[in-house]
Amino acid sequence: MQQSPLQPLFLWLVKNKQSIIKVWYTINMIIFLGIVAMTVFYLQQLYIPEFSTWGKRFGQFSVLLFCITITPGIMRRLQLKWKIKDIIMLFRRQLGIFTFIFAFIHYLTMSFLPTIVFKLPLLPVSSLQVMGLLSIYPMALVFFTSNDWSVKRLGKWWSRIHSLVYIIAWTIFFHVFLQGPLSVWGYLIGTYAILETASLLFAPYLRPKVTPPPVKPV
Repeated sequence: MQQSPLQPLFLWLVKNKQSIIKVWYTINMIIFLGIVAMTVFYLQQLYIPEFSTWGKRFGQFSVLLFCITITPGIMRRLQLKWKIKDIIMLFRRQLGIFTFIFAFIHYLTMSFLPTIVFKLPLLPVSSLQVMGLLSIYPMALVFFTSNDWSVKRLGKWWSRIHSLVYIIAWTIFFHVFLQGPLSVWGYLIGTYAILETASLLFAPYLRPKVTPPPVKPV
């Protein structure tokens, strides 16, 4: 069998996985301090226009990471055994956590903090906001159960909670779609939402059929 050109990269990532995860923890700490600083600025009503720009960018990064994290599941159901699947699986949990953190920053800057500071209506007043809330809160459930303790304690409920990604893919799509003319991010999440749903529906038909052994005559 021909070796994948990504095999050397995969082996390097396996060898350095723990070091990479340490860097990931450091980045998380920096992001946390940034969130605290931004929240203080908002509460002091020291609004910086760039916050909205950054919030939008973090939302886009979150869409990209969400698509990456659901790629292995789509490939598995479609019986695709490309090496990129193994590479993503090495850090899938970390990527998933980043997905929520970036979405949370987007939610803070574009909705929650402006609502609190500028005394805007607490209830969502548009379909865009509704779809945003229907994305971020289920993502929070997935985020808080993305650990070994939850896997052991929740049992079959862990799989059910993480099955919310099938719905989240569509709520994110509609959230992006309702922002205006469909952008590259809309086409990206729309394509992945279709692939996620289609791979789930057609997975039973794509599994290799196991032929039972012939029954020996008595």
